[in-house]
Amino acid sequence: MVIAILAIGIIGLITVARAVRVVQQYERGVVFRFGRVQEGSRTPGLTLIVPGVDRLVKVNLQITTLSVPAQDGITRDNVSVRVDTVVYCRVVDPVNALVNVQNYLYAVSRVAQTSLRAVIGRADLDELLSDRDKLNSELTNIIDTPAEGPWGVEGRTGRGQGRRPARIHETVHVLPGRGRTRTPRRARRHRPSPTAPGSRRPRRCRTFGA
Repeated sequence: MVIAILAIGIIGLITVARAVRVVQQYERGVVFRFGRVQEGSRTPGLTLIVPGVDRLVKVNLQITTLSVPAQDGITRDNVSVRVDTVVYCRVVDPVNALVNVQNYLYAVSRVAQTSLRAVIGRADLDELLSDRDKLNSELTNIIDTPAEGPWGVEGRTGRGQGRRPARIHETVHVLPGRGRTRTPRRARRHRPSPTAPGSRRPRRCRTFGA
């Protein structure tokens, strides 16, 4: 009798331990019951699930920084440039972030790359260098169209709220025949020719026999 009570007590403790979950302040919990998502999300603190029936998936709501690789593009005035930027994204709908997209961080990164090339193609070189806030706002709107709706992710680029402006870090190569000059990447040092006027010729030494 005592052994049976102890066994029941141990089984009860194991069941309670499996049923109790802790959700951190920066997380939200999504419960799947027999593979079907339950409405709403679990708030921070202690939460209970049915062992063997429910599965709790935690979603991080903290801001994630994504470094977008440098993208090569041609501006509207036919200038070849390379531009990179940074995207700051966070989950605003945990259910959509889990159900509607397999890997929302990878998806946002790919959308940012394609959107960056599209923004480069619609802007002039002067606009790309001077009016960066407008370009960053346009890039943010393009990223938020699929991300904030069906994916449940909010993305931001540029200044303010962790924004950093896109920068051109490669030499600008201008296509020929457009009335512009090509900017050299590195200034070449000019060495005077030995035959140039004013240059000094090396002296030759003669040897005389004895």
